[in-house]
Amino acid sequence: MKQPVFLSYDLGFQGDYLNLYKWLDSHNALECGDSFCRFIYDFTAVENMRSEDDTRSMIQEIRKDLTSAVSFSNTDRAYLVSEFYVNDSIKMAGVFLVGKRKQANPWDGASGAEEYQGIDE
Repeated sequence: MKQPVFLSYDLGFQGDYLNLYKWLDSHNALECGDSFCRFIYDFTAVENMRSEDDTRSMIQEIRKDLTSAVSFSNTDRAYLVSEFYVNDSIKMAGVFLVGKRKQANPWDGASGAEEYQGIDE
C-alpha cells in the first residue's frame, strides 16, 4: 500500500546524515524545509488500512526500514506524520520513529501570554 508520509528529523551535528540522505533519496523524498521532507512509502505489511493493528504494523515497518539504514544516537529524533487508523477512523497523526518529545517546548512563554511575576516598579 503506497501512502504519502512526512518525516521530520533532528540528528544533531554528528548525525548519520549520509545514510539518512541515501535512504531518503532511495524513497524519492522531496525537501519541504530544514530537516523536513515528504515521500511516498510503499508499505508491504498492510494492503488496506482498516484497524489500529494495521497502523502499528505500518509504523513498525517504516521504523525497521529506517533504523536498519541509518545509525541513530540516543539524542537523535525522527518524527513521522501520515494518515493512520486511530480511534476508529483514519486521520492525520504523528509518531516518533526514533527518540521522543523534549520535556519542554523551546517556545513556552514566548507569546507573553503568561503574566510577569517580577518586581513591580
